[in-house]
Amino acid sequence: MTGVSLKDCKLGIFSTPPLFTCLVVGARSLNLARSPGAVPVFAQRRLPGPEAPMTLAEPFMVGPPTNRSRPWRVVVGPDEANGMALGDGRIPPHAAGPGRHVHTNEDEGIYVVSGVLTIEVGERWFEAGPECFVWMPRGVPHTFANLSDEEVRTVGLLNPTGLEEMFREQAAYFASLQGPPDVDALIELSARYGVYPVDGPPLQHSR
Repeated sequence: MTGVSLKDCKLGIFSTPPLFTCLVVGARSLNLARSPGAVPVFAQRRLPGPEAPMTLAEPFMVGPPTNRSRPWRVVVGPDEANGMALGDGRIPPHAAGPGRHVHTNEDEGIYVVSGVLTIEVGERWFEAGPECFVWMPRGVPHTFANLSDEEVRTVGLLNPTGLEEMFREQAAYFASLQGPPDVDALIELSARYGVYPVDGPPLQHSR
């Protein structure tokens, strides 16, 4: 297996430009200008001709959760954000992520805000630190974990949308539990969204 270190990530194609970030979601891209003390502004661009602006939704804000019981959260879905889905994660130190699995319907992307997240995508191995972005194509098995001593905070993107409903169903299932989770029920839930488990050992430091 080949690997990419945190140093390579910061210097290579997986790092973000220091003053400008472009997040590509489906067929759209959102450009965020970043400068000290500035508030990011989304500019509406008109298409050639008499077309309406691309943005259809009214401005809104989603605040932090009042009670975060799970590492993963759907921040906004396509119904609220005109076709875009975005989530975030807070992964405790030395915490395993999801079991190795494969998506058949969508690609995933993880942007690391803080900490170092260890990610395996197919035969590739990444140690993604702050401002690193890792793309996980559909059809390629992947998993990730926090093997470090610090919490990892991430932002997740989906292309196309739809899988955010699986995360919402999972959150509701765990919130309703009176005992240990039923593994078979979770596998069945994921399969309804085209997500299937893949055999393989958990991620460890020894690579």
